[in-house]
Amino acid sequence: MVQKTVSIIFFCFSLFRTVLAQQVPIGSWQSHFAYGTANTFERVGEKIFAAGTHLWAYSLTENDYSVYSKVMASVM
Repeated sequence: MVQKTVSIIFFCFSLFRTVLAQQVPIGSWQSHFAYGTANTFERVGEKIFAAGTHLWAYSLTENDYSVYSKVMASVM
């Protein structure tokens, strides 16, 4: 009885974990850049650009950032 209960709990946990892992819809793209590897910074107007292995910009007026990527072929 205890083993059956543990098995059911484990199955439910595995199912719940799988559902949470699928946060990006099928056909969509999500990028994972290493933002801590920037080695060059430049302020241009109200934006601060950072470059390392990727290029991104932080807007001081809007308090958000934009990522520039060859994969996406546009600004995210």
